[in-house]
Amino acid sequence: MNRTVSQVLRLGKGSAEGTMICAGLMISLCALLLWPGDTPWATAGYYGAVWVTVLLILGNYRCRSSQAFAVVTALLTVLTVGGIININYYTVLSGGTSHAPVLLNADSSRAWLDRFLNGSPQPHLEISTYTSLLIPLKKILGNNIAMPMALSCLFTAMAVIICGVISARVSDRSHRDSYIFALAMGLMCCNFYFVAEGTLVLKDAAVCMCTALVVYGLLCMRSQVLCDEFTRGAVALIAGVSILWLVRSSQLVLLIPATLLLARWKSRQHVLVALCVVIALVWVYSLYENRVVSGTVNEMMDQTAIDYHSNVARRVPLVRIMGEEYYDMGPLHKVFILPVTMLIQFLIPFPWNWMRDVSFGPTQVLAHVAYPGYILGALIAWYFVAGLRKGLTLTARVAVAGAVCYAMTALATGGAVSRYVLSFLPMGVPAAVYTFTKCRRTRAFKIYMLLFVAAMCIGLPICYWLQSREGGGL
Repeated sequence: MNRTVSQVLRLGKGSAEGTMICAGLMISLCALLLWPGDTPWATAGYYGAVWVTVLLILGNYRCRSSQAFAVVTALLTVLTVGGIININYYTVLSGGTSHAPVLLNADSSRAWLDRFLNGSPQPHLEISTYTSLLIPLKKILGNNIAMPMALSCLFTAMAVIICGVISARVSDRSHRDSYIFALAMGLMCCNFYFVAEGTLVLKDAAVCMCTALVVYGLLCMRSQVLCDEFTRGAVALIAGVSILWLVRSSQLVLLIPATLLLARWKSRQHVLVALCVVIALVWVYSLYENRVVSGTVNEMMDQTAIDYHSNVARRVPLVRIMGEEYYDMGPLHKVFILPVTMLIQFLIPFPWNWMRDVSFGPTQVLAHVAYPGYILGALIAWYFVAGLRKGLTLTARVAVAGAVCYAMTALATGGAVSRYVLSFLPMGVPAAVYTFTKCRRTRAFKIYMLLFVAAMCIGLPICYWLQSREGGGL
């Protein structure tokens, strides 16, 4: 243990990294003293383990730099402080305890939590797929709400790091890998909605990490068969698919576009067959276990309809504008309005209604700081104008796979469940890195950004007016 701590303290080459880490830990400690929650020592232990794990992984990566340490340390600090605030809210402020916190969201409702924390038999209650991952960890790591909260923090940080690795791997080497690595992580953290989800007991952070693992695995498997890099990619791919099956198995179908685009021509058929076999086995096993696991887009629509129909009041303006409920529309109608649903998916949650989701946790206010995420989306969109001219490079393949997944999600949900597309950020960020490094000084890009800002300045007030007139909110 002492050796591990010493290794963490010696991560940086100079004193800058150590200073940043100490500052982040001090801020987190002050937050724990201000909002101790039900069991502050358990919270400190779980989050401390996450810090050690993430910093060790970052410290052993060849592209580490002071900028990368700054990004990861800032992210860990925000996630830790946010988690501490939410734990205090779930326990002390809401009258709960670390073993029975008061939670409201569907993935961690009180009934689900009773099943998870207490293990009490409830035959009428269907076990959440996320529970399948947490119950074994509970037996190993302990029975405390701080454990799944710290796990969300770990998944979020790992998704950001793997996204940086992917971006450095697909870059054209015109910039140093360390620069691309740090830039990609910084751009991904600009989506505050994604960061906010890492402070809740939700599966979105785990799904995002799994998606990043799958993309990284497919990229590594483009190497020669049976070499170290191919083996590393195979392990990452298997890990990503396995965990994704546990936390959101309906998204397995979205791995097919990434496989088709990223696998080599010689091995593409074999990888696709293997992936189809995995999905088929998961589907058969899930039927055996009487779970709802999607192997088709239609079943994915049925599963996401639960979230869609549970927010009827919020969708009143959307229904009034479209004229009917999205799930009552025919397939051709849905395809016809796909650009509209993709735009809705991009814009929500809107940068107002700050207190709408506070009942899920005070840090949900952060999800409505949407402007940095809009800029990130603009960078990604410009890549499809300028970047694709270079041909189907690795960056283009990853970006197109992400765009296909984004469109499929909008088609399945009508754009009303925007958190589902957070898991595709690792596929979009490399395109944003390309735009930032190659295009930001060009005249065309500057004109595009001016038009984008003008469109947002006009469009968002219109959305606010429509929402205020019709009632409800997204």
